[in-house]
Parts: sequence; C-alpha cells; structure tokens
Amino acid sequence: IERKSFGASEDYSHFMSTVQAAGGKGTYVQVGTNRKAGHHNNHFDFDEKTLGNALELMSRCVWRTLAK
Repeated sequence: IERKSFGASEDYSHFMSTVQAAGGKGTYVQVGTNRKAGHHNNHFDFDEKTLGNALELMSRCVWRTLAK
C-alpha cells in the first residue's frame, strides 16, 4: 500500500485522538481514484467504480474485527 502525506483532515485527526485518549479505537482511511479536477472545484468528479473498492475494504475490516 502506497502511503503519502496529504496535509488534510486535521479536524478528523483531532476527533480520532480524542476518541483514542478515552480508550476508543479509530483510524482514517483514504481510497484513491482518478479525478477530473481537485476538491472544492465545480469540475470535480471521480470514478464511482472506486466506491466498490472502498466498500470491500471497509467490509473486510468490519468482518475481521467481529471475528476477534
């Protein structure tokens, strides 16, 4: 899995840190896709087939967690 720094989601990282400090578990996952334009742009669009990959990833995480 390729990992890159992207400098975003500071709000979520604060939320996740708060949950973890209280004993909870949290993670942040991004699923990449090709885009026609950047975020917050009126030409933004992405390949919706990527949603299936994200669903597969999240489903596997849930099933593995429940199996423990």
